[in-house]
Formats: sequence, structure tokens, C-alpha cells
Amino acid sequence: MIESFVQRARKNVAKNNNIQSLDVYLQDITAEIDEVRAEIKKHNHLYLQDELADVLWNYLNVLAILERDGLIKSIDEVFACGEEKYAQRFPAMLSGSRTQWNAIKAKQKEVLAKKHKTYYGKNNT
Repeated sequence: MIESFVQRARKNVAKNNNIQSLDVYLQDITAEIDEVRAEIKKHNHLYLQDELADVLWNYLNVLAILERDGLIKSIDEVFACGEEKYAQRFPAMLSGSRTQWNAIKAKQKEVLAKKHKTYYGKNNT
């Protein structure tokens, strides 16, 4: 299901190259999140889902623009990165241990910095 949504975002960005910039989509995400907040209430799931879909659409368009412009390798890699990152953090989430969470996050930052330096030959500062 998500793949067809991703493909629509890619087509939208390819076809409507000049209609909305990255900054506009990022601003739209912020506005849509405010709309999501307004719809979080009982007996309102249809409106809430609608607003959440808007957040997702704008996010996928941001990813599609970043992919098109070569700022990320691919949308799939962003999802793979998130999957790996949160699979590692999941035990801390289940345990509720802030100490474990902080240790995992610190290790992830260390690994990311090493990967970045290997890839780019410098630190990200």
C-alpha cells in the first residue's frame, strides 16, 4: 500500500517540478500537524485519518524531492534507516528504561558519525 503512495509522490514531484518547493512542503507538514492536533478527539477518527494522510502525503513529497535532487539515495533507504534505528531502540521502548534508551542513542550517533566520516572523509559539523 505504501509503495503506491510513494510512487504517486514521485510522479507528482516529477510532473509538477516547479509548483511546490521543498520549503513549501515542509511548511505544509507543520500546518497539517496542527490540523492533526485539532482532530484528536473521541468519535472523530475519519477527520483524524484525513489529516494524518495529509501529513504523510507532504512527507512523501519531501522525500521525493530529496531523492530527485540527490540529497538522499532513495526513499526506500530512508525507510530502511528508520527500521534499523527503531529496531535497535525497541527494547528500550519496551522496558521504559531511559538509561538503556540513552545508551542505544549514543551508540547509534557514534556509528553514524563513523559512517559519515568514512563516506565523506570529514565530520558533520
